[in-house]
Amino acid sequence: MLPEKFAAIERLTRKKPLVVSVCAGLVAMLLVGMYLKYRESKLLFISDPLPIVVAVQDIDEGSPVDATMIEVREIPRRFVEPGAFTSARAATRMVAAVPLRRGSQITTAVTLDPGPKTGVGVALTDGMRAVSVAVDDVHGVGGLIRPGDRVDVLVTFDFGDEAISRKSTLTILQNVGVLAVGKSIADEAPEQKMKERGGMFGSLTPRAFGGSRSKTVTVSLDPEDVQRMVYAQESGVITLSVRPSWENETKDLAPATLETVTGKSGLLRQRRPAYREYRGK
Repeated sequence: MLPEKFAAIERLTRKKPLVVSVCAGLVAMLLVGMYLKYRESKLLFISDPLPIVVAVQDIDEGSPVDATMIEVREIPRRFVEPGAFTSARAATRMVAAVPLRRGSQITTAVTLDPGPKTGVGVALTDGMRAVSVAVDDVHGVGGLIRPGDRVDVLVTFDFGDEAISRKSTLTILQNVGVLAVGKSIADEAPEQKMKERGGMFGSLTPRAFGGSRSKTVTVSLDPEDVQRMVYAQESGVITLSVRPSWENETKDLAPATLETVTGKSGLLRQRRPAYREYRGK
């Protein structure tokens, strides 16, 4: 009986290396399978096509990118350049920083956001002109006008003389697009705007209009309206009124005069300065 037990133990001992080898082989096969699956998933990932914006024609340096110059193509992920645009809408507001060849990808490295370096001309559409008007906090909505806003332009003329004031306020332009405020241009990079405004809450401070009492607001007008704007600025006092971005309707407005404001007719005396001027002989 005892010799038979020893014989069985001896047989198991002889089979142990075989069992270990089989187990090791199974583990190796499992690891190899996991590695191959990882490599396959990685190859599939880098081969996964992505929508990328590419140039369909040569684009000169400094030219604004428009929809006719680009298209979206499917490109394998492994060939996508860093910072490539995936939306044609996002790329169309950019300016080429270097000459771009046909077929090249449109990336943040080869384009610029509209700003002081690119000038305001890239934001103009065909037939339009850029003209600036100087306004202070009172006549410029407390300094809260931002590039991209829509404004109405009001001007106050005085038709009186040195003794009698005959002022009249007219709305000469409506739904005018603001291109820039100071050196901040529409569609400028958000991080650049935040930097110039002094951080996340810079626009909430009294210096939100750039820190000065007077600021230039540049708007987009057709040549005829540019003449009206320049005449109004040279002959009267201009006030800008911000309108809702979704409201495009214009209205026929009668001029505001003493009679329409107070309901009374009469004449106003000219305001005297709060100081006296003394001159020597």
